[in-house]
Amino acid sequence: MKFLSSLLLAAALAQAAIAPNPGGQSVITNSTTSSYVTVQTPVSQQVNQYSTTLKAILNGSQTVFQQTYAVAFSDPAVQAAVSTADAILTGDGASPSAPAQTSTSTVLQSTQVSNGPIVQSTTATGNSTVTDTYTFGPATIMVGDNQSDTFTVLAGQEDINVNTNTEYYAYQNVTTTNTHLTTQTYTISGTAAAVSATPAPASWLLMLTGLAVAGLLSWLRRLRVPEA
Repeated sequence: MKFLSSLLLAAALAQAAIAPNPGGQSVITNSTTSSYVTVQTPVSQQVNQYSTTLKAILNGSQTVFQQTYAVAFSDPAVQAAVSTADAILTGDGASPSAPAQTSTSTVLQSTQVSNGPIVQSTTATGNSTVTDTYTFGPATIMVGDNQSDTFTVLAGQEDINVNTNTEYYAYQNVTTTNTHLTTQTYTISGTAAAVSATPAPASWLLMLTGLAVAGLLSWLRRLRVPEA
């Protein structure tokens, strides 16, 4: 830590101007510094996640299609599945209904708080403090505006540095992210026409014709049998 501080001081000295020393047993120097008060602004945002289940039901009980997707119902993937389910019901001889929402629920999954970058402002808070620092030479100190200059305290000399610190605002957003999961189920229904057990008119005609022919042949056989 001391080594790092020494490097930072050396870098500052390399770039700073040198303030003249008037000499004497005691000398007064001045410097200024800045400090910041962070003002945090709360920000809320919501992230929506989805779980959509699509079902196709034939004749009220037989599930012929069921799939769950991690997207909303309006997503193209779910809409493509609607077409697939309709095709399955149509192939089973049923007319598919429009998808009906049969269940829905939204649950808070997680909450996360994150701090944004701090943006320093040029607006002063109105608070400032003045402090005196005594240094006995030989030594090198930082003086001037924002302590941008170097001052060499001579051997045996006392320096009184009067520093004025001005306080400024610094702004930061604190974002709360709430993630919600919406679970929904959509059902497509289809009813296939029942197969009738009653013969169609053409079947009745064919059956009656067959009975008539059978009766005629039986009658003819009886005519050919000689009487005893």
